[in-house]
Amino acid sequence: MADNEVINEVSFNELSNNDLQVVIDDLTAQSIKLFEKYKKCKSGIVALKNENGFLKEKLKETEGAADLLEENRFLKSEIAMFKGKQPVSVSIDLIAENEKLCGVIEGLKQDLE
Repeated sequence: MADNEVINEVSFNELSNNDLQVVIDDLTAQSIKLFEKYKKCKSGIVALKNENGFLKEKLKETEGAADLLEENRFLKSEIAMFKGKQPVSVSIDLIAENEKLCGVIEGLKQDLE
């Protein structure tokens, strides 16, 4: 790597072979530094893009979970509202059995594929 003092001493009016070699060496050294910084920044960008994608997926999962919680609260309030009007325990048992049967149906569908 060329020293800055040497570069400052180069006469740009009448460049000798030595002067040109000093300029070339300095440009080469600076180009190498710049390329190393570029590679470092590029790998940083790739890492940030990967992290951003991961965080977007987590956000979607969180939003989905929040939607399910809201729906669950709504359904519980609906059940509470109907508790006084009709027997809910039978309906809840049917819901559980329905979920069980849906699982069996899904299993059968997978077996057919």
